[in-house]
Amino acid sequence: MELKPENRGNVTVVVDNILGYPDNVKLASDGNLWIALPALRDSLSNIIDRNSLLRRVLINLRVPLGMFLALANMKYAGGIKIDPKAK
Repeated sequence: MELKPENRGNVTVVVDNILGYPDNVKLASDGNLWIALPALRDSLSNIIDRNSLLRRVLINLRVPLGMFLALANMKYAGGIKIDPKAK
C-alpha cells in the first residue's frame, strides 16, 4: 500500500477482522501503521453491526451518553501496529 496522490479516493483494506473499533490510524517512522482501538468488539456489538434496522432504532432512541458508553464495551482499549506491506 502506497500513499500517492493518484491513489486519492481509493479504498484499500489493510487489515480486517480486528478485535476492536479502529480510530486514528497513524503512520509510524518505520513505515508501519499504529491503529488505536478505543473499544473492543463483543457479541452484542457484532449483532448491532450486522443489523441495519437495529442500528437505526438505537440511533433514534437518543440513548444518554453514560448508557451508550456502558453498552459500548469501553472497559478496555488498546492499539495494534501493523506492517501494511505484509501479506
